Amino acid sequence: MNKLHLRLIYKLFLFTLIYFVGCGFQTSFWPNIISFLPGPQIWLIIIFYIGIKWKSMNYIFYIYFLSYCLTYFTDVPLKMLWVPLALIYFVLILVKDRIRLTGVFSFILYSLVGSIMFEVGYYFISSLLEPVPTSAMFVDRTLQILMNFILSYPLYFLLELADRTFSEKPDWHRTSMDYNSEPLL
Repeated sequence: MNKLHLRLIYKLFLFTLIYFVGCGFQTSFWPNIISFLPGPQIWLIIIFYIGIKWKSMNYIFYIYFLSYCLTYFTDVPLKMLWVPLALIYFVLILVKDRIRLTGVFSFILYSLVGSIMFEVGYYFISSLLEPVPTSAMFVDRTLQILMNFILSYPLYFLLELADRTFSEKPDWHRTSMDYNSEPLL
């Protein structure tokens, strides 16, 4: 096992740990301390970050694993997580590849659009797949979207720090003289 594989394993473990802490915060801490506002969907913001920042299409399976783990924190059925998340993941990838925005501002915009897509998609897919569909709860869903929008800013820096910790380190400290002295083969 080389360093790249170890970094990937550590990164997946760290993001899974952050995901579990976020889910626990959202489902246990938030409703007991700040009960007058719906909790932000920290799990959704983390999934947006993974979909936007990580390059490989194989991470859709990691997102499915995380959404499976979410079912232990909430009463949301798995089918109601996998279908909207797959749609959002592919839409965000298409948009990300065509609109070249980087940084925290783009992440906030993607989180806002993704949260709106998730809430609307969840409502419509629930009416198609569930025998007793979810109610509209317009105010609650709008407040959740706003809470996601607000929390995506500080959460971006935490996720960026975790991502940079176990990513490949670029050789910025090397000079052109170092590259010229290397053999061409």
